[in-house]
Amino acid sequence: MFPCGGEDLDQMEGDLRLALADGTEPFMTIGSDENDPPKEGEVVYKDDAGCVCRCWNWREADRTKLTEDTKNAILVIESLESNREGELKEALESLSKLVNVLLGGTTEIQVLNKENREMEI
Repeated sequence: MFPCGGEDLDQMEGDLRLALADGTEPFMTIGSDENDPPKEGEVVYKDDAGCVCRCWNWREADRTKLTEDTKNAILVIESLESNREGELKEALESLSKLVNVLLGGTTEIQVLNKENREMEI
């Protein structure tokens, strides 16, 4: 299994980072108006305004959710097993093709890992 998620880049504030939470980041899951900040040390995706995804790529924030109005997005597929690189590549290519064919979008595939820690969006 490869956890998948997406964020509306136009709703981001500053850079998107995969980091350990300090526990004070605001976070409201999709459909909620209640703040549920991550625990200190939890792996999260966050920007300057707070947490955009918790539990790696599982719990998405309402603030950056994808909607019918989304024009610029980052779509993430995670793999925590290094021996599945071929399957990850296939999943990335399949998602890219679907975005191109079904949504008329343009895509760029980038893979982040311990040797390649940053990307320009």
